[in-house]
Amino acid sequence: MHTMVRLFYIVFLGIMLLPACSFSKKKKNEVRINPNVRLSGRVQSVNQEDKFVLIRRYGRWHVGEGQLVESRGDGRSANLMPTGEELGEHVAADIRSGEVEVGDGVYIRQMSSPAPAVPQVPSPASESATEVKAPSVESVPLLTQPIVSNPE
Repeated sequence: MHTMVRLFYIVFLGIMLLPACSFSKKKKNEVRINPNVRLSGRVQSVNQEDKFVLIRRYGRWHVGEGQLVESRGDGRSANLMPTGEELGEHVAADIRSGEVEVGDGVYIRQMSSPAPAVPQVPSPASESATEVKAPSVESVPLLTQPIVSNPE
């Protein structure tokens, strides 16, 4: 009888603990992907006196028109300006503003969409251009009578 109670107790505990396992599943963190921002590297070294950083780049490094280079880490952010100097997988950049430390992520952000194509204005030499002339003084009629504001 004693073994039967023990067996019942073990089965009862197993049944009670089994549903608890389903509640312990962690929810996956959803990461939103922003196509206007890409992680481009990490800050390898910082020279605070001369205000420049050395960045270890990840893959291709290209900063186009309308793009901003920035670093972020632990509540810090800095605006960086690449100097164009490259050595292997490292790129140099000047610190424009903010705080930066070794290990901060370096991101390239697209600030604006590319400018739309500007329509071409025909040049005066082209045949389709029309010439606009101001009227001459002789063609403007002169007033011969005074203007009366309240005729009676």
